[in-house]
Amino acid sequence: MYLTKEEERILDGEEGEVKARLMEVLVKLGDVFGAERLVKPASVHVSGVSYKTIGDAGLEFLEWVAGSGVEVSVPTSLNPLGMCLDGNLPVGETFERRQREIMRALESLGAAPVYTCVPYQVGFQPEPGEVLAWGESSAVFTANTYFGARANREGAPATVAAAVVGRIPEYGLHLDENRVPEVEVRVLYDPGDDFGWSALGYWLGENVDGIPVIRVESRPGLVQVKYMGAAAAASGSLAMAYVEGVTPVGPPDVDVTEVVEVEEADVMDLVESRFSTERPEGEVLEFSGCPHRAEREVMECSCTVCCPACCTVGEGRRLRGTCPVVAPLEGFDGVFTDSLKAAHYLASELEVGVGPVR
Repeated sequence: MYLTKEEERILDGEEGEVKARLMEVLVKLGDVFGAERLVKPASVHVSGVSYKTIGDAGLEFLEWVAGSGVEVSVPTSLNPLGMCLDGNLPVGETFERRQREIMRALESLGAAPVYTCVPYQVGFQPEPGEVLAWGESSAVFTANTYFGARANREGAPATVAAAVVGRIPEYGLHLDENRVPEVEVRVLYDPGDDFGWSALGYWLGENVDGIPVIRVESRPGLVQVKYMGAAAAASGSLAMAYVEGVTPVGPPDVDVTEVVEVEEADVMDLVESRFSTERPEGEVLEFSGCPHRAEREVMECSCTVCCPACCTVGEGRRLRGTCPVVAPLEGFDGVFTDSLKAAHYLASELEVGVGPVR
C-alpha cells in the first residue's frame, strides 16, 4: 500500500510510539482488504464505547492511547454507553466505574461525548461522496443510503486509530466499483410506520445478497431509512442500498438481472417465526429508540426511549446516552421493542422472551 512521506514518518515512530502502533493497525487493515492508499475521513464514529462490549481489554487499550497525550485529528463522535447517564437503567458499581473510565479516556482524546448511534442527527451529518470511518452498522447504512456518503463498517480499534491518525484505508464501499447494485427489490405494499420499515429491513437482511435497488411506492424519510437499515445490518450484512427517490447519488447505469418481489405477509411471517408475541407476567421493559430517536421523534411516546436528549416524556423514561442492546439488562421478565435490530441481538443474549411491539 502506498504511503505518503507524512504517513511513513508516523509509521516509523517520529510522532510517538502510540501513533506508530495505530498507524500499523490501519496499514494492516489496508493490506487485508487490498487498499492501495490511505485517505482522510471527513469524520469518525467510534463504536467500542460500552464496557459491556469492550470489557477490560478495551478499557486498557483506550487508556494506553489516551495516556500518551494524543488527540483526535478529525471530528469524532462516540457510540452509546453501557449505562444511562441519568440512572434510568441501573448498573452495578464496578460496571459504572469502569464505564466512566472509558468515558474519561475517550473524552480526553477530544472526541465529542454525544454517546449516540445516530451521529448524523447530532452535528455529524455527512455530505454526498464524503469518505467516513464509522463503526456503527446502522449509521453506516444510513450514511451510504440516505446521505450518499462512503462508509464501511469499521472495527472499534480501527475507528480509534482513524480518529487519532486522521486516515483510513480506501477500500470496500469507498470505491465506485464496490457500490454497484446487484438485485432489484420491489416492495409490493406500504411498510407504514417505523416498525413496518424495521420489519422490511429485517427481511432484506435475511433474503438479499449484494447491494439492492429498493423500489417502494411510499418514499421513506430519514427515520424510516435508519430503522430499515439497522434491522437489515443485524439480520444480514447490508451496508447500503439505493432507495428510489431517496439516495442522492443514483445507482450506476447497469443492468440488474435479479428481481425480487416482497409482500407484507412474507415480512411478517419471518418476524413472527423469530420472536415471541406473548407478554409474560412480571416486569417487562418496553422501549423504542434503536437506532436512537431524535427529540422531535419522541414527543408523543409513552414508553422508555433511547435518545441523545435528557427529559421525561409522558409516563416513559429517557435512556440518555445508552441503549439496552449495549447495556446489562437484569430484573426483567420480558423485553419488547419496535426495533428488530434490538430484538435480534437481545433474543440471542437474554433468557427471557424478546418480542416486537408496534
